[in-house]
Amino acid sequence: LPGFMLPQEWIAVEAMPLSANGKIDRKALRARYLDEWRHRGVGQSSASSAEEVLSPQAQWVAALWMRLLKASRVGLDDNFFALGGKSLLALQVVNAINRQFGCRLSMVDLFKHPTIRELIARIDALSQAIVVETDKIESKPAEAEMPLSFAQKRLWFLNQLDASGLYNVGGNFSVRGHLDVAALEQALDLIVSRHAVLRTVYGQRNGEPFQTVRTDARLVLDRFDVDGDAADRETQWQRISAEYASRPFDLASDLMIRAGLVAYAEDEMRLMIHMHHIASDGWSLSVFIRELNQLYNGLREGRAVSLAPLQMQYHDYARWQHATCRRGDEFVGWEFWRDYLAD
Repeated sequence: LPGFMLPQEWIAVEAMPLSANGKIDRKALRARYLDEWRHRGVGQSSASSAEEVLSPQAQWVAALWMRLLKASRVGLDDNFFALGGKSLLALQVVNAINRQFGCRLSMVDLFKHPTIRELIARIDALSQAIVVETDKIESKPAEAEMPLSFAQKRLWFLNQLDASGLYNVGGNFSVRGHLDVAALEQALDLIVSRHAVLRTVYGQRNGEPFQTVRTDARLVLDRFDVDGDAADRETQWQRISAEYASRPFDLASDLMIRAGLVAYAEDEMRLMIHMHHIASDGWSLSVFIRELNQLYNGLREGRAVSLAPLQMQYHDYARWQHATCRRGDEFVGWEFWRDYLAD
């Protein structure tokens, strides 16, 4: 592990607390750890610091942590990750702080400075050292050839090395009772129309990738049937779902999402939804599921569903990223890495 991720404290336990099905009970383990952690005074505000008057910055960060971690109180010296902070929550913290204080805090900064006291000092240092461009991301019409974000370019490059299903994300859902297939297909198609990144394809010119948003794309459900007794149906289902999950996406022509429906039993359907990681991640999946629920239920019940309009599309972010990270003909950071990796 890199130095900033090495554990600061070790606590010996007689045994790991287990749940009813024999797995580690993580909630119980965290509660036990926090009790011991506070008992030993590690990471907890001392008596003197408890009497300190929190700066407005510290108050704002503490309120942010309490909201995201669902904690009743947070001390100046409490460790964000020990309190239950995970990577997605950490990303929300970093983004919120950068918006609030106009600095360029990174995820590494939060790992290195996981307490409010340390983090405020780091924010102050960044605010003094860096002048941040505060221009908002502009929403513009899609162009024929647009740059990829750095994250997209990384995944595009990996796909050139291995065009397999390694970077497919998604999962399977079991639907019991009546399923309105027409409403489901329409809801999925509306999401594809709403999020341009799901109907974006990736070409290249002289070895350099570019992205283009398809305007004629619509999603059609793939349909599968299984038959036989319960054991036969399960065997067929396992084979279908494994093949569907591992099927590669053609980044140059496919929609970046596909959905398949398996008629598993008389009162049960199995829904498979997969996207390529170049267009989706864990955070995106939660947005997708929420919108699918809203649209499907509205269409099934015959009522209008109004989703909040999108202020921008992902290609707007990609263009903004290139504009803000470029200095002349080079990207900020290239000189550092060329020197660092020279040998």
